[in-house]
Amino acid sequence: MACLNNKVSNYKLRGECYVDVAQFLEKLIDKCNSEIRHHRFETINIFQDPDKCGFPDCDLEFSTTLSLEQIRDLLKLIPDSHVMLQTVELAENYTGERNYDI
Repeated sequence: MACLNNKVSNYKLRGECYVDVAQFLEKLIDKCNSEIRHHRFETINIFQDPDKCGFPDCDLEFSTTLSLEQIRDLLKLIPDSHVMLQTVELAENYTGERNYDI
């Protein structure tokens, strides 16, 4: 799917652990590199902080020209990515809460 414009948007998501986030970044970078004329991937910030139950949740903030729908499609390719899929959102709308309807 080609990008309709080159507008870079900022996104955030939460993974269950760093490995989940790393798998997503690998897919994201591959997607952007394979379609270099259409997509850009710019900055990332990764924050790992155990949640109140001690689970090693990991927040990721990144910028890309991919749409939210395209990001969700990438996440669907990764086994056990349900937390990232249910939390990914534009940075300004991000809460970290899971959307169980997705």
